[in-house]
Amino acid sequence: MKLSLNLNAASYQLMLQDVTLDISDDEIGANWWTEEDQERMLSVKFDERLVVIGTFRDAVVPVYVEVFGYEPVIDSDTWDQISECSLATHTGTIFIMGNFDYLPEREKYFLGFNLVGVRVYYGGASTIDEMEISGQDYYMIHLWPIEKK
Repeated sequence: MKLSLNLNAASYQLMLQDVTLDISDDEIGANWWTEEDQERMLSVKFDERLVVIGTFRDAVVPVYVEVFGYEPVIDSDTWDQISECSLATHTGTIFIMGNFDYLPEREKYFLGFNLVGVRVYYGGASTIDEMEISGQDYYMIHLWPIEKK
C-alpha cells in the first residue's frame, strides 16, 4: 500500500493511532514530549498504541506512507532526519491523521499485522522560512510487520 496524504500538522505534530485506542482531547498535548522525544521528533504513548510525529511547521504538510511486508532498507541519502519506533494495534488497523482530526471522519487503514515497525523520514527543513509559515517540508513513513519484543 502506498498513500499520498496532506495532513494538518496542528501543534507541529501528526499521529499514527491504533483505531481501538480511546483517548480524550484532554490526554493529548504538547507537554508529553520529553527532551529525547523532541530530538527524535517522535513520541510513543499509551503502550505503543499512539505514535506522535513531530513536524517542522504547524501547517498542512505532505505525508507519503508506504507499507511493506518486511523491514525496508534505510534510505538515508536525501533526508534531514530519520527516526524509528514501533506501534502496537489490536486489529491491525490504524488512523493516520493530523493532531486535531475528528476520528469518526478519519479513514481507517488496514495493515494486516498488529505489531508495526515505524520509520519516519523528515525532509525539506532548509526550505522553511524564519516564521515557520511557508516551506516545502515533507514526510515519508515506512510501516512493516515486526515480531513480539
